[in-house]
Amino acid sequence: MDGLFKENKKFLIITFIFTLITALLTVSVPLLLTTVFGENYNINKSTLLLVIIFMFITYIIQIVMVYIREHFAYVFNVSHTHKMYRLMHKMNYDDLLQKEPTYLIDRFAMIVNSFYMFIANSVTSLMSNIIILFVCLAIILKINIWLAVILFLLIPVNYFGYKLINKKLMEKSKVM
Repeated sequence: MDGLFKENKKFLIITFIFTLITALLTVSVPLLLTTVFGENYNINKSTLLLVIIFMFITYIIQIVMVYIREHFAYVFNVSHTHKMYRLMHKMNYDDLLQKEPTYLIDRFAMIVNSFYMFIANSVTSLMSNIIILFVCLAIILKINIWLAVILFLLIPVNYFGYKLINKKLMEKSKVM
């Protein structure tokens, strides 16, 4: 798994930068609107323009990220599929017949797709959620330190709670 991250370091760094900018802009628009509407519910042209610019930049970044992901998907899927086929060509003929070539090809497609989904979606979502979580905690810290501490302590409770729930669901699915 570590090699997967090293091979795709450039994509992960670019995705992290765009995710950071998008997460900060996503959090900043509601804060800006709260600030504006907290002061007499009066919105002026400059504030409206600022909100529109933030939303437009976020939209443009999301379009660029889709383009980058699609390009990455093509390069990633082709290169990893070729690696899998090279491994298959190195297999002994008897082993290949025993493991059924069409089954191996289907498995290769599933493996490559799973790796791509992990790198492109799961890691990106994890980065975005962590950024948003810490920004929200920082905002709450400015409001009330004890509330921020309590919410920070809830993070491991939620994490281990979901791990426990998933473990129990896994056991139940094995029974079914």
